[in-house]
Amino acid sequence: MKNNIFKNRRFRHGTLATVMTIVFIAAVVLVNVIATILLEKFPLNIDLTKNQSFQMAEDSKDFLRGVDRDVSIKVFAQEEAFSNGGFYYVQALNTMKQCTQYNSQISLEFIDLEKNPQYGRDEYEDANIATGSIIVESDLRYKSLTVDDFFELSYDNYYYTGQPDITESHAESALMSAIMYVTEADPVEIVVLTNNSPVGADGLQNLLTQNNYSFTEINLLSQDIPEDAEVVLIAAPTVDYTTEEVEKLEQYLNNGGSYGKKLVYIASYQQQELPVLEGYLANDWGLELGQGIVYETDSSNMYGMYPWYGFQTLTGSMFAEGIDTASESVLAPMARPITLEFPETESTITNVSLITTSDTTVVMPMDADENWDPADEEQQSYVTAAAATRLKYEQGTNEELTSTVVVFGSDEFMDSSLMSMDVFLNGEFAVQMFNDLSGKEENTLNIVPKTANTDTLDITQSTVNVVMILFVIVVPIAVFATGLVIWLKRRHQ
Repeated sequence: MKNNIFKNRRFRHGTLATVMTIVFIAAVVLVNVIATILLEKFPLNIDLTKNQSFQMAEDSKDFLRGVDRDVSIKVFAQEEAFSNGGFYYVQALNTMKQCTQYNSQISLEFIDLEKNPQYGRDEYEDANIATGSIIVESDLRYKSLTVDDFFELSYDNYYYTGQPDITESHAESALMSAIMYVTEADPVEIVVLTNNSPVGADGLQNLLTQNNYSFTEINLLSQDIPEDAEVVLIAAPTVDYTTEEVEKLEQYLNNGGSYGKKLVYIASYQQQELPVLEGYLANDWGLELGQGIVYETDSSNMYGMYPWYGFQTLTGSMFAEGIDTASESVLAPMARPITLEFPETESTITNVSLITTSDTTVVMPMDADENWDPADEEQQSYVTAAAATRLKYEQGTNEELTSTVVVFGSDEFMDSSLMSMDVFLNGEFAVQMFNDLSGKEENTLNIVPKTANTDTLDITQSTVNVVMILFVIVVPIAVFATGLVIWLKRRHQ
């Protein structure tokens, strides 16, 4: 009698093995499909780079989660071509994708200009659309970004290579700034007084622009400060104000008795004496600027061994809420000292220090010569930034009405390079201060561009070793052991 093939032992085991193989392959395909969908929708990336170059900051994630408008990020390039630009482009692409993962209202689109040469030409006529351009857009407005916004470029080797080298990535701060700009319903405007030959504070204005502040320039010699201006900035004038200009400042800060106004004055060691303007700050607000420069005598408290670059600290809680003042310091180079003239018991005006030096500093006179010896001066802690608040109560309601003046003794505190350095709190403090002064509470994120460069943009050797051990040794041994167990089990059946 002929044996039934379906009851044959070899057939049964062969069929089982085939079925198991098919099920295994199907499972692998299913897992890959599910993983791909999850990676597209959720932030499941694992950053193995040495400097966590692909890891988005926690405050950026929180900001993205709070965005309540539809935002589109349009990249005018093929995705593959964009990522082929090198490590920094891959990092920028990853940052854009994370934006969509942390908020479903944010979308990412790639547009090939070779196939769609007229796309956006009319809609974004002011943006000069070209391959590599990026548009961030909401129903309110749009913002155009270029490689100059995303990356720090060096032209040192341009003669040899014909193209600039990317030395730093600003992708995250550029994207956060753009998203904030296009979703802010009512951006805060700061009035900058441009008369009297100001030294300026370009670093501060650039930083605040990234944080969605706008600026309007006013010349007090011929114009008045707008009544709706919330914050006025004076950036180290080199020519003194007239009494008429100071009267306009006082009228603005008094606001018809309603107060609610803020003035930020940035001084500089490059200024000549300004008896009218700085006399007003001293006599009416209790903030007296000295005619000297704080000089650090302890080399352990210096940055780069320069006595005019002493480490300083944030004092008190004013404008410092949420800032880790214990672990980091600020740097206010070439700072003029500030004396607080009004005691805290004064009924209408309160003075508080914001930044102070160590207790091993002295003041070097502006006219010091080679015979000046810091050892002859008294060492103490000096104030280099301070605030004065004028307070009164609304009649009949006891509501507090305040106007505030903030004075910085160093214009170099606002230098763009210092504001972007991880080791100092200059940028973070400046943004927090203007947020507090302007009352900006919603749609805020302290965007401080940080230096994000490295000589070897790669995973560390220890990570390489772990990956090698896992995939070259552990996984093969596990597969071999599993196969051996199955083979032995089937052999004895």
